[in-house]
Amino acid sequence: MILPVFSRLQAISSLENLHWSGRAISSAAELPLCDFLSNASHLRSLSLDTHNIPQTALLSASQISTLTTASLCKFQDAENSTPCHALFESLTDLDCEGTHAGLVVALHTIKSPKLRHLCIRITDQRRQGPNPFDIFKESERFPALIDLRLEDIPPSWAHFEAIFSLKGLKTLRIKPRITGSDWPRRRWPIQIIRLLAKSFPQLQVLVLGAGYHITDDHTVSLPDLECFAQFCPNLRQLVVAVDARGMESFSGYLTPHTTLEEVDLGESEADGYEIEIAKVIRQLWPCLQSGINTWEDINAWLVPRWERIWKDVERLRRTHDVTE
Repeated sequence: MILPVFSRLQAISSLENLHWSGRAISSAAELPLCDFLSNASHLRSLSLDTHNIPQTALLSASQISTLTTASLCKFQDAENSTPCHALFESLTDLDCEGTHAGLVVALHTIKSPKLRHLCIRITDQRRQGPNPFDIFKESERFPALIDLRLEDIPPSWAHFEAIFSLKGLKTLRIKPRITGSDWPRRRWPIQIIRLLAKSFPQLQVLVLGAGYHITDDHTVSLPDLECFAQFCPNLRQLVVAVDARGMESFSGYLTPHTTLEEVDLGESEADGYEIEIAKVIRQLWPCLQSGINTWEDINAWLVPRWERIWKDVERLRRTHDVTE
């Protein structure tokens, strides 16, 4: 079926957008697919949602000088590939999904000097073989990258270590894989939080999803988020769950983060010292315009407490404005 389809598509010389969703690409279909891609001279957006995308398809797609957006799912693994580079000269947005082995092939093949937005999703449960994120250590492969999204990422220090070389990132979203057995939700370790802050000085948006499996008990507390004021002066939006308990005993000075405007503290822990928590939040983010918590239904019992805390933050802000 795929053979005549791509043969007919070649006749549409002005085709600019293509979304293909179907079964695995067979060896017989590989050649017509590659022929189509090699001749799709006006294609701007390409989406291949199918199994077994061959490396040859990447090489053919790289010849499309007008291609700016691509979404590619489920690549062939490394056993069926040879080391080579496919230069995508105009590509700015790339969405990749696959196993560790398949992503190793794709990310080591694709090279794009203009790529700005990259999303990677991993479909297999456990990491085996090479780490696909090691490619980020090659700074010349995606030199313009400013927006990185990592979704369904298995817990692995190697994954995070590899991205720390991307100093130019302005947006970073990490959504670890969670399962029904991951309860209570694990918090992010303070070591990684500090490394993230120190590694990405140009960050404007940082979204850290719940469910990271920590390796120690040193989880991030509310005052620990001061590190973003110290190392990420341009940060405007922050999403992370913390442990906000024990603020009644906190008396230290916190460096205010004057650019941070939006905060989502997710499924953060909080105790009955609500006004004390609000005061710490006010110290941390004096210019905050939006403070919320995004919840799973299972943890909804904390919702009223955090609603009161955010109201206290707003009252403190109004009181400060009146006295100024």
